[in-house]
Amino acid sequence: QYRTKAKAVFEALAAATPTSDGADVEVDGEKIHIPADLFEVRDEIIDVRGEDIVPHVIEPSYGIDRMCYAVLEQAYDEDTADGEARTVMRFSPKVAPIQVAVFPLMTRDGLEEIADTITRSLHKAGILAEYDDSGAIGRRYRRQDEIGTPFAITVDYDTKEDNTVTLRDRDSMKQVRIAIDKVPATVCALVDGSLKFSELE
Repeated sequence: QYRTKAKAVFEALAAATPTSDGADVEVDGEKIHIPADLFEVRDEIIDVRGEDIVPHVIEPSYGIDRMCYAVLEQAYDEDTADGEARTVMRFSPKVAPIQVAVFPLMTRDGLEEIADTITRSLHKAGILAEYDDSGAIGRRYRRQDEIGTPFAITVDYDTKEDNTVTLRDRDSMKQVRIAIDKVPATVCALVDGSLKFSELE
């Protein structure tokens, strides 16, 4: 009926709003009335597969908290020391919240004063050092292991005799004795990675 305009009429009809009398469409400037008995309107659900959709909005989230969680998860470890379970945060010395702990073996006979002096010298050297005299020495080691302190210095009675202290490595749990006057430089080198603990043995 519509001859060469049939395709255009069909496309226009698809976009039209039909009534009970039919639908009015416009093709090439010509208004055409299509009676209702010439077409059928029905709802269909069509499953379209393989359609590419370009996203309009991308909202990546990468806050500092995720980085912190990743560091904590990577550092967490459990092992056994002297037959007891040990929890360790194996932080790199560069990012550890406390880089070295300083312990007096006892809080008497002047050991605490020496430990305090060493702690102050480490602070002056830019090292994050903590003085700790609470509890038995073994418990102090475990406590510092749990919070990720990589090194610990113990002032004992030999310190008063030869001016040396015990330096302990968190990961290997090995200990060496070093002179008090070399403590700041040695710890700084261990923290920045220019010296390995194994080189002190």
